[in-house]
Amino acid sequence: NRTVELPPERLAVGDAANQDFWTQHRGVDYIFSEDVFEHIPPGSLERILPLMAASMDPNGVVFVKPMVYTGICGGHHVEWYPHTLNQPMDRCTEPWEHLRKDRHPANTYLNKLSLADYRKLFSRHFDILQETCVRPNLGSQFMTPEIRLELNQYPDEELFSNAVIFLLRPRRKPSSL
Repeated sequence: NRTVELPPERLAVGDAANQDFWTQHRGVDYIFSEDVFEHIPPGSLERILPLMAASMDPNGVVFVKPMVYTGICGGHHVEWYPHTLNQPMDRCTEPWEHLRKDRHPANTYLNKLSLADYRKLFSRHFDILQETCVRPNLGSQFMTPEIRLELNQYPDEELFSNAVIFLLRPRRKPSSL
């Protein structure tokens, strides 16, 4: 086993929507975000992404793993999270409740972005080097013909993608801020 130590002076924590933050951090070589982007309003993401891209080293990499809203976990109901999905329990919500009836909205802000939405947002300022669905087909055992008919506007890729890892590299000439 290897131990990785990151010197604290190499880490920056701050408000990603604040242009001053990015102005102070030029030449960034790595950005990591896990389970955060789904909580950022789309308009804020549209402001943040070009700032991120412009502040990065041309060979820098971004690791972003949002929880895609259209997946079975996307509504942030704990009973449909990957670690509870296969546990026997009485569930208060139905599979994909957030896309169907939304009787129990999450107790946190969700931007409701789909996988296609993230691709579109990221590709404006970044090259998508890799896209990996962490648990392909998660929830497929709960898909019934009735639910599939009700969710016919969503392709399977959207419904069975939940946590998706995007590896991004800033475009050589980022869009203007």
